[in-house]
Amino acid sequence: MARLIYQTPAGEKKELRIGAKPVTVGRGTQVDLQVVDDRVSRMHFGVSLKDGKYVLKDLRSTNGTLINGQKAEGDHVLQEGDTVKVGESVLVFKLDPTDPK
Repeated sequence: MARLIYQTPAGEKKELRIGAKPVTVGRGTQVDLQVVDDRVSRMHFGVSLKDGKYVLKDLRSTNGTLINGQKAEGDHVLQEGDTVKVGESVLVFKLDPTDPK
């Protein structure tokens, strides 16, 4: 498994576990991880497990998604420690120590 870690503006740390089921991140209420940021779309990006790799895809967000400072276009394979910036918010991708990927 893997995780996305997000610190809210209030300083609370939120963590989203990612496994075989695809997950979504955004400002809306029907996402797996809600990011409180006006520049984040309701359904901003998704992460899924494809061929043993965790893949991020921007879901046609208004302001885009940056991975390690570069605009995410198409499918992007996430690596340990990647930073994902949406609006003014930053999430960090972490692989669990037991995950061989």
